[in-house]
Amino acid sequence: MRIAYVYLGASIDRLAGVRKKLVDQGVAWRREGHEPQFFLQVGDRKVEAVPTAGWEDLRVHIFSTTPGAPRWTRAFTRMQQVRRLVEAVQRWGPSVVYLRYSVHYPALSGLLRNLPVVLEVNTNDLEEYALQLDPIRFLYHRLTRGLLLKSVRGIVFVTGELQRLPAFDRWGKASIVIGNGVALDRFARAPAPAGGRPRLVFVGEPALPWHGVDKIVELAHREPAWDFDIVGLQRGAVDHDLRISPNLSFHGYLTGEEYQAVMRRADVGIGTLALHRKGMSEACSLKVRDYLAIGLPVIIGHEDPDLDPDSWFVLRLSNTPDNVVTEAQRIRVFVDRVKGRRVAREEVAHLDTTVKERQRLEFIARIAGDGTAGRRPR
Repeated sequence: MRIAYVYLGASIDRLAGVRKKLVDQGVAWRREGHEPQFFLQVGDRKVEAVPTAGWEDLRVHIFSTTPGAPRWTRAFTRMQQVRRLVEAVQRWGPSVVYLRYSVHYPALSGLLRNLPVVLEVNTNDLEEYALQLDPIRFLYHRLTRGLLLKSVRGIVFVTGELQRLPAFDRWGKASIVIGNGVALDRFARAPAPAGGRPRLVFVGEPALPWHGVDKIVELAHREPAWDFDIVGLQRGAVDHDLRISPNLSFHGYLTGEEYQAVMRRADVGIGTLALHRKGMSEACSLKVRDYLAIGLPVIIGHEDPDLDPDSWFVLRLSNTPDNVVTEAQRIRVFVDRVKGRRVAREEVAHLDTTVKERQRLEFIARIAGDGTAGRRPR
């Protein structure tokens, strides 16, 4: 199949985090004999400013808006860029379009009419977009999201919780749940640190309150004998009212090898701790898969469709506002128990990109090959 992967409205920070997933998917799709090309629309950056490390062997087309444009012109400029992107996809002539869920743009109508489109849904948009978009853009999204959802042929959800939401289920589309994967062979493993203070690491992005960075700050304050590394955020991205203890280090954005080096010296990886802030209870974050690929046991504050909470290397906290306070003793016991241990590769083999992408490609092929596949039997 010729697969056009379309990603609209990517911020530079978000694209930096998701890029490795796109690269891993592209490599896996090519390995399975398919021909992918990526079409990305990125806001407020010149094309040359968009990070593309790792994409050298893939066909990637980037459409970006002019940096510094007045706010009142940005919406019009975005629509122009999406129209150009859609025209480029149509000129290439793919068998199917794989679209990462976003705000609807009028230009998408051409793709939805003329090509089978499979949608990937990563979040409860009605909750998350309410936190991220200004009121006018969010109102526009609420009014137009149905134009996209009613027209796609099939949907890939990253969790069962999303698949069950009435806001998606009401459209009656063929769907499948495939949690995020990780290219295990991309991570160089190292033995766990011998002795020393426990060290915990968190990888995240700015301005995403459900990550719960404030809870990590609280945990660092409560556990002065532990060290904490925060990757992906600078100190200035954290609420200035929070007291930062000396055992907490902020590293900002790091390249792949740099952040792997930080993870390799850690004992435990910390996942999302405040998913309740966007009304969700289940997630399958990329950072948790990265931790496990390195071999780190993990602490998460939500359900994960791919992880057994009874596994020795998983501590699942309650999805509540005060989880790091009320479950402080569970955290201490877990960190003490897993320090010096690494998760074996075979224990997380089911997370490998090869396994995940074969499932995804089978679903895409079924949708692309059958004009009736997009309608779920009633």
